[in-house]
Amino acid sequence: EVRLNGAAAETVTTTSKSFTNLTANTTYTAEVRAMCENNNSAWVSTTFTTLEAEPVIVPPTVATLTATGVTHEVATLNGTITTGSEAISAQGFMYKATAAADWTTVAAKGETMSATINGLSAETAYEYKAFATTASGTVEGEVMTFTTLANSGLNLAEGAVATMTVYPNPASERAIVAVSGVESGAKIVVSDMQGRIILSDDMTSETYELSVANMTSGVYYIRVIGATSTHTQKLIVE
Repeated sequence: EVRLNGAAAETVTTTSKSFTNLTANTTYTAEVRAMCENNNSAWVSTTFTTLEAEPVIVPPTVATLTATGVTHEVATLNGTITTGSEAISAQGFMYKATAAADWTTVAAKGETMSATINGLSAETAYEYKAFATTASGTVEGEVMTFTTLANSGLNLAEGAVATMTVYPNPASERAIVAVSGVESGAKIVVSDMQGRIILSDDMTSETYELSVANMTSGVYYIRVIGATSTHTQKLIVE
C-alpha cells in the first residue's frame, strides 16, 4: 500500500506510483508498506518537494493601423500595443519600400502610438508593421501598405485651397472640379485616404468632370498640380 500526507492508502501491485495534481513548491510525505497474507509491515516514509511552477508568459498584443498624412515624401504610421506579462523594452514600427529587402526601424511610445517618417520616394509603395519587444522576443503586427503621392509641392496647398471648388460634395455619380486660373500643363490627381492614386489626368481647362460612380464610398483627395502651385480639396463619395 502507499499513501501521501496521511491520506487514504491505495493498494498498488507495481514498484512505482505516480501522484498528480500536486501543488507547486510544496513538501510532501509519501509512505509505503508491504501487505502480507497474515500481517502488514510498518509504514516507511520519504519526503519530496515539488518544483516551482513555470511562469505563464503572456505576449503583448500588437496591431498595425492605417497610415495617415501620406504625401509624396512623408507618412504617419499608426498602431496600438497592449502590454502582456513582461515589460516592453522596445516598440515602434518597421517600414521599407515594397521592393526593398531591409526594414528600417523607428521608435514610438504609448499604447496608441504614431511615428512620422520623412524622406520617402514619391509614387512608391511601402510596407510597414508595428512591433513590441520583451525579454521573450518580438511580436509584430500585421504588415500594411501605403503608396506615396506624386511629387506635387503639397506644402503649397493650404494657400491655394480657396481658389478651388468641387461640387456636388458629397457626390454619388459625378463631381465637377473647378479651379480659377489653372496653369497650362496642370494635372489632376485623385487619391484615397491611404495615398493610393485613383486617377491622374491632364487639366485642360478650368473645369474637370470626374466620374465617381465606380469609386468606393469614402473620402478622397483631389489635387490640381501646376508648375508653381498645387490646389487641394477633399471629396466625399457616397
